[in-house]
Amino acid sequence: MCLGCAKNLTVCPKCGENRETGKPSSSPREQQIQAVELGKLFKSISERKRRSFLRYLSLKSNAVLNWGAM
Repeated sequence: MCLGCAKNLTVCPKCGENRETGKPSSSPREQQIQAVELGKLFKSISERKRRSFLRYLSLKSNAVLNWGAM
């Protein structure tokens, strides 16, 4: 499938699956609990691993943004 058609249909051009599929969004309370737990975990890891994780997140978010712009 071409990228234009996939974008219009909001599906993956490779497999044809709907992009909206995935795990359902959690409630605001659950998101807050997860954020607190992630913050505690983030503070407990070494600076080297923390920076590596931040680079990974940055690359991942850029890839998602670039794919959505197609």
